[in-house]
Amino acid sequence: MIRRICDEYLADCHSLEIIDIYQRPIIARSDQIVACPTLVIETDSSVRRIVGDLSCEARVLSSLNIRQKK
Repeated sequence: MIRRICDEYLADCHSLEIIDIYQRPIIARSDQIVACPTLVIETDSSVRRIVGDLSCEARVLSSLNIRQKK
C-alpha cells in the first residue's frame, strides 16, 4: 500500500526504505521506532511518524496532507 501511494501521489519526490526491525534493531532504536508498523516521514525541517495500520489509504493520505484522487 505505501509503495503504491508513494508511486501514485509522490512520483519522483520520495525515497522509501523498508526496514525489518528484527534484522536491524539498531536502526529502529536510532529512529525511535517503538511500534510496528511505523512510517517515518523525514523532510529538511521535520520528522513525523505514522504508527499502526497503514492499509487505509485515506488515513495515510490524510496523515501526509495529501488529497485523495477521485
